[in-house]
Amino acid sequence: MNELTSCLPPVLIRNQDAIRENLETALGTLPTDLALSFESDLKRAADGSLTRWLFQMICLHSGFASVTLFAGPIAIFSYGIQSDSRTMPPDVWTEIDLPFIVGEHRLRFYGILPIKNKPFATQASDSLLVHAENVFLNSHGLREKSIQNIFFHVEKELRPLLEALLEQGTPVTLTHFLFQDLRVYFSLSGEYRSGEIMDSIQKTIKENLKNTDSIFRISPLSYIVLSPGADAAQIETRFKSIYVQIKSLVLDYHLKLFTIQRMPVRFSQIWGHLL
Repeated sequence: MNELTSCLPPVLIRNQDAIRENLETALGTLPTDLALSFESDLKRAADGSLTRWLFQMICLHSGFASVTLFAGPIAIFSYGIQSDSRTMPPDVWTEIDLPFIVGEHRLRFYGILPIKNKPFATQASDSLLVHAENVFLNSHGLREKSIQNIFFHVEKELRPLLEALLEQGTPVTLTHFLFQDLRVYFSLSGEYRSGEIMDSIQKTIKENLKNTDSIFRISPLSYIVLSPGADAAQIETRFKSIYVQIKSLVLDYHLKLFTIQRMPVRFSQIWGHLL
């Protein structure tokens, strides 16, 4: 499996032949100049950026003939046919328009694709928005600064607890709860409902903790739990049975665990195992 394939959601991998055929057939319904502009646009590098190239390739493998990423009113990324879907045969072409938020920034993913490819792209929308966010953060130099700030504060709180326990000879297990990507759901649910979901996630985890456990939030969908005096196998058994349901929404999550037996505390090693 190559690097690009490993980044594709399973629905795209399974249906790649059909997606490619649908796109080629739909391009045949367009004027020659539009079809040629699409082919020539794909040949140019995405500004020398691996992040932008990868986003472009994933959009293409999702069956889009055109994608534009907006930050406010400004287009920060685009490729493909420069046309409005309303000027294209309506029985062949359609659009996907997804607003989403990164921090205080309001973004919008807009893509034109064959109608037959829309079900595949819709199922892959969470992955598309993850890569769209990467393009935005990298283009604005925000990702590195944001990550450094988050982990600085978490490490500042974790270090004294870890060192106090380890100095007493007590091993410590850190567990990373990483919940499914909910950005599409958040964008459709509104601010109040999104806040309710995030509060419920943290409340559910806390209800399953022992008095000696401590919880730290990395992001609304990512939490670190510190558990003294236990190894990873014991902790995984306790945490993997947690059932997170918020009204009709049942959330999936992944666990990553790392047990620290002795000093010194090296966060580079800790994050290497947990992230």
